[in-house]
Formats: sequence, C-alpha cells, structure tokens
Amino acid sequence: MEKLNVAVADDNERMVEVLGQIIEEDADLKLVGKAHNGEELCNLIQEKEPDVVVLDIIMPKMDGLAVMEHFAHDSN
Repeated sequence: MEKLNVAVADDNERMVEVLGQIIEEDADLKLVGKAHNGEELCNLIQEKEPDVVVLDIIMPKMDGLAVMEHFAHDSN
C-alpha cells in the first residue's frame, strides 16, 4: 500500500512542528510540506498535490475556509 501524502498548515509554528513529527513517525504517511498561511498552502497544494491536508481555519493572508473554497471551485 502506498503512503498517503500529507501537507500541514497552521500559523502556529509549534503546532506545525508537532503535527509534522506525528505524520513523519507514521509508517503509512509521508509529510510532503508545511505551510504557515493560506497563500503558502495554496502554492504547496498546487506543487505537491497532497492526498490529505491538515489545516487551521484561522490563518493570515488566506484562511482555511478560503483555501478549501478555492480548490473546490478549481476542481470543477
């Protein structure tokens, strides 16, 4: 079974590190990137195409809901 590619986004640096560490320790998951705001996350998603994104709702530049809306409209 292939590993799930996971990206993490949160404006809290510590939370990103903790989540990243948990993902890296799981044999079924592969951490493909970390972002600290919505704009970084959009770029990361377009570049790495993760299977799963763990994201904070309240982030600078573009919140998590706006990121989800952007990609929901982009996929149609």
